Amino acid sequence: MLTTITDLLTALLQLLKEKHLLSKDYQEHLLFERLQEGIDEDIDRIKEIALACGYNEIVANAKSSLVSASKILEDDNDVLSIEKRIISEIEITTAKLNNNKGDGIEGTFNQYKAQEGIINVLGDISEKRLRDIYLLRFSK
Repeated sequence: MLTTITDLLTALLQLLKEKHLLSKDYQEHLLFERLQEGIDEDIDRIKEIALACGYNEIVANAKSSLVSASKILEDDNDVLSIEKRIISEIEITTAKLNNNKGDGIEGTFNQYKAQEGIINVLGDISEKRLRDIYLLRFSK
């Protein structure tokens, strides 16, 4: 779950860099530059908290992240669509944590002890993605 979110964020970041560099006008160039700000830090926050909770170290593997991001971009290279997928995955993860029943987040030894921290991090990221969607409304 957390790995999926970081893979989606990695795909989004790479796509935004591409869009930024290939923009046809200056306003679009600035928009995509603005949207990519802070995504690296968001990825880092998720990976750090995941590792602190005992998550599998694959979450920190750069090659794995890039391969997964590449697969995501093969199927979907629309910024708005990926933004929405990130929000959806965050909602699924948050619901699973709030449920407090069953398996929780796979591979973690204490996800419920860190539940509040994980939910806060994911909430911050979801809010940023919603603001991105707001800005993208005006670029069409």
